[in-house]
Amino acid sequence: MTPTSDVHSLGVIFYECLVGKRPFLGDAEMVLIAQQLTMTADPVAEHRPELADSRLSGLVAAMLEKKPEVGGRAASGPEPSSGLHAQ
Repeated sequence: MTPTSDVHSLGVIFYECLVGKRPFLGDAEMVLIAQQLTMTADPVAEHRPELADSRLSGLVAAMLEKKPEVGGRAASGPEPSSGLHAQ
């Protein structure tokens, strides 16, 4: 376990809190693992249109990114919280 996996796990929890379901659903463990490895979660705004332009929606997407450097967050984990600060 690394800070990166902790950030991803927290992103899954945030997603479920905001959307009402997990980002990946499967009937069997192997299906769920395959989805986690190969699929991208639906954007939060697809289920909650009122969050389309929110920083929170973007933060959750970055936290769920499989390659943290692509999602704009550091692999070390602390930077996602900066996405919530007002500018």
